[in-house]
Amino acid sequence: MKMQPVASSNIKAVGYEDGELRIEFTSGRTYAYTGSTAERRHQEILKAESAGRYFAQHVRNDPELTTRAL
Repeated sequence: MKMQPVASSNIKAVGYEDGELRIEFTSGRTYAYTGSTAERRHQEILKAESAGRYFAQHVRNDPELTTRAL
């Protein structure tokens, strides 16, 4: 999966492929998010003024997304 770097103090890069949103954090941890809103969340986090803030407000608690650590 191609990961795109983002300007954030908490998030290093994000990617999307085959229904999976992947977020790599500056801590070195990477998580995959799947569900009906994954593609939209990927598009929006790339456009967000703050990727970290967007993640906290819209991805972390999205009931449509299932999370797994990679």
